[in-house]
Amino acid sequence: MFKLFPDYLNVGSTGPAVTFLQQCLAMSSYGAPGLVVDGVYGPMTVESVKALQAALQVDLDGNFGPATRTALKEADGFDFNAVPVPVTCYVSADGMTGFHPPVPVPKDVVPDGTH
Repeated sequence: MFKLFPDYLNVGSTGPAVTFLQQCLAMSSYGAPGLVVDGVYGPMTVESVKALQAALQVDLDGNFGPATRTALKEADGFDFNAVPVPVTCYVSADGMTGFHPPVPVPKDVVPDGTH
């Protein structure tokens, strides 16, 4: 299953989208010394995003959101909005999806008693 890049990545975000962002930052001149590509949006990812934001002249909040992505696209043409990020999705017995914040699944999609 594929999902487009999330709207916001910030401290506490985890998963393949964060890993992809960290890989891009690490390969660029914006990667902070000590940035580890581990899929966890921590202090070194914040510092790297702030370096990117400074270069793009957007608010230095350390969050990778729409303003930063738009400025990056305008600066070099790279569109994070078009990046498919592989996600693992499951549906629990209570009809909730998993891996990303739970989203109710309509009963007609997953009938009661099925997995």
